[in-house]
Amino acid sequence: MLSEKLGDEEIDRIYGMAKEKGALVEIISEEFEEGFQLANTFGGKAAILRFRI
Repeated sequence: MLSEKLGDEEIDRIYGMAKEKGALVEIISEEFEEGFQLANTFGGKAAILRFRI
């Protein structure tokens, strides 16, 4: 999950790395409370990781 507040250049860079690994990327708007919290609490970046068992 990325905040749209990060800016196009950083979003593009992270999006490219994630797609190389087959990850799903969601860009969250600050218009929603969750998007505001993502931008201000986690620096605009968060991930849900999945590991093989």
